[in-house]
Amino acid sequence: MLVGIHGEPPIPKEKDRPSSVINAPRLEHSEKPEIAYEIIERMHPKAKYLELFARKPREGWTSWGNEIGLAA
Repeated sequence: MLVGIHGEPPIPKEKDRPSSVINAPRLEHSEKPEIAYEIIERMHPKAKYLELFARKPREGWTSWGNEIGLAA
């Protein structure tokens, strides 16, 4: 998981900073576990979100991927 930030966003509160290891079941090719979205949204609740290689759209995210085309 790569989180890129533009500008000078606030540093997430310590309680919102995740471990560097995610333990989640394996999903379909390129499908991210739900916990990955939750971590990013918790760390940066007011950010804009972009998922590359998306398998399905997610509300509040811009999703790019062959499976879904372009979605906002």
